Amino acid sequence: MATALADWWQQLDLKNADLLGWSLGGQMALQLAADRLVQPRRLVLVATTPKFCSDKSWSAGLPQAQVRALLRNLGRAYEKTLGDFFRLQFDGEQLSRERYRQIIRFAVRAGRLPEPADAIETLRLLGAADQRSLLEKISQPTLVTHGELDRIIPLASGEYLADQLDQAKLQCLAEVGHAPFFSRPAESVAAWRKFLQ
Repeated sequence: MATALADWWQQLDLKNADLLGWSLGGQMALQLAADRLVQPRRLVLVATTPKFCSDKSWSAGLPQAQVRALLRNLGRAYEKTLGDFFRLQFDGEQLSRERYRQIIRFAVRAGRLPEPADAIETLRLLGAADQRSLLEKISQPTLVTHGELDRIIPLASGEYLADQLDQAKLQCLAEVGHAPFFSRPAESVAAWRKFLQ
């Protein structure tokens, strides 16, 4: 996936550009920067982790049993499982019903769901990936944005990235989950613009 994005970047002939990645997109941004497939000026990593699943060496991820259950449920009840996963992005937040409806209208469009086989394969890739060894190769100034209520990628992952990346700082958003640009768009974008100036 990172190679395909790098090809797109080269075709657009992007120079002196910044790169923002959210969740899996943040992992692709890490891969692109570490492998020098592209040369972004700065990085913004939103709700990003170098390792999605927890194990003996990594406690800041989802339990492997939870990921296995998600894989099983995607095969059994695809649309319901995606809906449950979407709601989990905002779990614990104090969003009004109207704001949540606005987010759904914007983010969930008929016919825009990924193919089930693609979603399952992507989740398998997420479950196996470990990018911790890449972090020392990344030299760009980086803003790590993370919601303190994130139930998909724990805040500890963002704290780890901010600590391990050479020129990183952490923006922790109180009472926000996995998608801060939906929950607090003005605050998120203002911080990104300030960082990218």
